[in-house]
Amino acid sequence: MKVKIKKKGKTKSYNLIENWGGVTLEKWIELISLDKVGHSQEAIGTIKALSDIPEDLIKALNLNDINNIMSKLSKLQKDEESELRTIITIDGEEYGMHPDLSEMTLGEWADLETFITNGIENNMPEIMSVLYRPVLEKSETVRRKVVKSMFFSVSGPLFDYFLTIF
Repeated sequence: MKVKIKKKGKTKSYNLIENWGGVTLEKWIELISLDKVGHSQEAIGTIKALSDIPEDLIKALNLNDINNIMSKLSKLQKDEESELRTIITIDGEEYGMHPDLSEMTLGEWADLETFITNGIENNMPEIMSVLYRPVLEKSETVRRKVVKSMFFSVSGPLFDYFLTIF
């Protein structure tokens, strides 16, 4: 989505995310960390993370402009459907959600409990590495191994969905 900003008599277009699906897990973690700062810093950080507007220009915008941009971002998030995707693709490789959570090992449950206790926003890649595994075959009973660092590039409402589970 394009945002036009007029400063010093010149109008320039900047890019704002088109949909919430364009937000990676890494960006989501960055956005979640903004809830610990004041409202002004949260707005600056949110716009900076979800657009290509330079930070110095964001700080120079008036409140009406900031409210307009934040409203557009809020609408994008509200309009996004949050549904569980049991198979996702990262760098061309398919990962599937654990087919039967009741079949998870005690160690996997302990890991999940630890990650959640230590803060979902700090441990989402680890949580996803427990819940998602490379699809070796389209079978509900295959055990899979996942490298947590791969999940930093996951985008979309997937991680929003997990927040509703935990």
